[in-house]
Amino acid sequence: MKSILVTGATGFIGAAVVKALADEGNMEILATGRTGTDPFEGLSGVRYFSSDLSIPGPPIDCEICVHCAGLASDNAGPLDFQKHNETATINLLNRLPDCKKFIYVSSASVYDFSDGKPKSEDDVKFSSGLSLYGISKLSTEQLICQAPIDQKFILRPRAVYGRGDRQLLPRLRKMVKGPFILYPGKREVLGSLTHINNLVQAIQLCIDSALTGTQIFNISDRTPYSVFKVCMALLSEGGTKIPISIIPDILRPILQLKERLGLRSGVTVQSLNYLSFDSVLAIRKAEELLNYKSEFSLDDFLKEKIECKD
Repeated sequence: MKSILVTGATGFIGAAVVKALADEGNMEILATGRTGTDPFEGLSGVRYFSSDLSIPGPPIDCEICVHCAGLASDNAGPLDFQKHNETATINLLNRLPDCKKFIYVSSASVYDFSDGKPKSEDDVKFSSGLSLYGISKLSTEQLICQAPIDQKFILRPRAVYGRGDRQLLPRLRKMVKGPFILYPGKREVLGSLTHINNLVQAIQLCIDSALTGTQIFNISDRTPYSVFKVCMALLSEGGTKIPISIIPDILRPILQLKERLGLRSGVTVQSLNYLSFDSVLAIRKAEELLNYKSEFSLDDFLKEKIECKD
């Protein structure tokens, strides 16, 4: 019986992973998060414990770790990202003396999409085009690459969405101002998205994989979407279309100045980049080496939303 630790288990991605693994059965699942209350009470094969990974802790006995915990924020500062992404991962690795396989849910924010070109797994470097979040995720990846674990998998999804999402939809709703949608981007932009079920599938494939060393994979839906159409579909509640106002790109220098001054705003440079540049992931490597199949799409999610309302 496999013993699997899932960090960030109270978050959107971590909770989905725990429930999917519990459905599989025949494994011992250790789930951890910062919440004191057990959110998986009654779920067979799951034992939850509260732990703050940003501080050192006692050893954890597991064969496999799925590391979903981390800080994802538009407005956090560099010290916050360092504490909850890099330092937390170092502390976690130090607590796993017997871990044989480590799976890290990173982010496509490690790519600078400003050139508009699709990104393969090798297209990473520290640059001024990366957000603070992207820099912290790339730094964390490098720490994991150095860890003395036989099998290491780094997954880079982009804009994970689905039932229980706490990031994508709230960010989009900030564009709704009264009776209008203020859209600070371009209509023709294409972007990759990742249905939560596709990401969970990729994690399960990593758990069963015999690949050794450090393996890095982009994970997304099969084809990119029109970002403008996605925003409009998700923000048009109940089929009612909201009037749209396109904001000119003059917003960018204003937001950059506000961020340098440490001022918060509803729309950040990072979110503006998502709406202004093509951000497409190449997933051929995952398809060939992991046998990854992106079976779910935005249409499935929109259909699910409609059925939930009915």
